[in-house]
Amino acid sequence: MLTQSTQFQIELERLVQAEIEMLKEHLSTNLFEQVGQFRYVMGQIASLRSLSEMFDHAKELASQRNR
Repeated sequence: MLTQSTQFQIELERLVQAEIEMLKEHLSTNLFEQVGQFRYVMGQIASLRSLSEMFDHAKELASQRNR
């Protein structure tokens, strides 16, 4: 049985991954008029990937505390 916290975590991770995929789709269509717009989207993807890595690290820390 999933706790509310675990379910929230799963849904948040799913949303982050979906956002990354949407941004990658935007990059593949290459409708940007300026290089700055392209770089902004690349920065968003990098930030979301970093956030995803932080989720993993937080899970590790939480599991170590529960021991």
